[in-house]
Amino acid sequence: MSIEFNSLEKDGFHVIKAPNTIDGRDASVLEATVKSWLVVPAMIHILDCKDLADLKPNAYRFFVLFNQALKSNNKSFYCLNLNIKVLNQIRQDGLTSVFVPVSSLEEAKRRASPNRPVVDVAFINPFISATRKVLETQAQTPLSPGKAYLRKHSERIPMEIAGVISLTCSEFSGSITICFRAEVFLKIYENMVGEQHHEITPEIEDAAGELLNIIFGQAKTVLNDQKGYTLEKAIPTVLVGEKLKLHHQSRNPAIVLPFESSAGAFHIEILIDQN
Repeated sequence: MSIEFNSLEKDGFHVIKAPNTIDGRDASVLEATVKSWLVVPAMIHILDCKDLADLKPNAYRFFVLFNQALKSNNKSFYCLNLNIKVLNQIRQDGLTSVFVPVSSLEEAKRRASPNRPVVDVAFINPFISATRKVLETQAQTPLSPGKAYLRKHSERIPMEIAGVISLTCSEFSGSITICFRAEVFLKIYENMVGEQHHEITPEIEDAAGELLNIIFGQAKTVLNDQKGYTLEKAIPTVLVGEKLKLHHQSRNPAIVLPFESSAGAFHIEILIDQN
């Protein structure tokens, strides 16, 4: 039985369409096919497994050799659209370093470029957009973002209430924190519920956590679905206190996203540690 693979080059990718079954019994045909892929100049090779239902173990060695040859030329090989059966199979057979699963071409591009910073404009913008949308719709508080910058470890930005969410995915860990002066968040809360308060109560603390939860949820959807990240769900923690200070257990500086709003200034801090 001959195995037919269709492939195309596009935007720096060599995308190989896998058939329903990959079988290594016809070794000469599969070997010749795999070798033909090595002359393709693309740096990132993708095996699209959307139609793949059966990957025979007798085909493994051809892909092991293909992957090794690519690595020796600083190229990469990934698998897209692996179904759960095939994915579990390659995990059980210890071959996830050969058939590396990715959720999108964007994720493959990020994995193939380890020196690319995790926190770049594509990562930050969804948080800025989500913050603006959530504050303006949930709290009727118009705002405008300022220029992002790296916070020095010695810098202390005044705040009395902060919501923190852990960031976890396959490439990095870290946190996102939304930070307010008390009077600023009390005004935002007043805009939300139509009631004026003069001190932070447990109910108001919950509102801060929920706002951050919604912001994180919206940004995570964009980053995972459109940018190829794999951010996991997380539960916010709210910190309250006079002269509250954030001390990150990291050598990396936090990225500060400042905002000006009709209620006053506040900011978001994003901290990333590469795994």
